[in-house]
Amino acid sequence: MFSQFGLDRREVRAWVLYDWANSAFWSTVVTAVFPEFFSTVAAAGLPRAVATARFAAITTVYLFIAIPWEERSLLRIFGEPYARYQRTVRWRIIPYVY
Repeated sequence: MFSQFGLDRREVRAWVLYDWANSAFWSTVVTAVFPEFFSTVAAAGLPRAVATARFAAITTVYLFIAIPWEERSLLRIFGEPYARYQRTVRWRIIPYVY
């Protein structure tokens, strides 16, 4: 059953479970914890509209600069194996940015 998903090795299954749990953790932090931290600590004393605008700006900058930069860095470090991986991944967070 696992082999049809490429999960026939124990190490791969362990990594998949780790990645699944870690993704849930970071999704919770980014959606529930970080906005509250940002509004109460980093943007303390600012009007709510200004804090929201700054949060949106920071998020946008991350999406359009940091993620593509990270992809290019991984490609430069790992070369062809990473390029093959990129070609096999069918979904993208931001299509056509890479």
